[in-house]
Amino acid sequence: VLFLSRLDEKKGLDLLIPAFARVVAVQPKSVLVIAGSGPPALEASIKTLVREYGISDHVYWSGFLANEIKAGAFCDADVFVLPSYSENFGVAPVEALAFGVPVVVSNQVGIHCDISEAAAGIVVRCEVEEIANALLRLLADPVLRSEMGARGRDLALQRFSKQAVAQQLVQVYNRILLNR
Repeated sequence: VLFLSRLDEKKGLDLLIPAFARVVAVQPKSVLVIAGSGPPALEASIKTLVREYGISDHVYWSGFLANEIKAGAFCDADVFVLPSYSENFGVAPVEALAFGVPVVVSNQVGIHCDISEAAAGIVVRCEVEEIANALLRLLADPVLRSEMGARGRDLALQRFSKQAVAQQLVQVYNRILLNR
């Protein structure tokens, strides 16, 4: 399971850690990769939470990732997760979708409706049990992961690629010009 984002209180790591502890209880070979960095005090508190839940052996801290290493993290992931309390858009989930990785995002991530409509992942409320259940569902079902991943790749290409965004921008400008 990949969490890739800057470390910030709004990203929902306080929900993800106990949710992942539930995942480990059912799927003891599961690993959570936390890719990102943030304020040292916040990192320390998250690491303390991981120890308190007894899942230190299941959590890998990669720090900030970029370029090929970041791409490799997406390629190796079975599931991407972002249980954010607030996210205007969600660049990292779009990147995961582009790599064909099914996503678990909260209903506070700006693109959650797109993900839900495309059936490219699972949208949850900011609740530990929902996050855990969504992760367990995807980890237990490789066919579902594959299907959602393929739909996610299509969504990223059709809605969020450079070409798709440029075309949408041209359409907006045309509408503005036509309404003068």
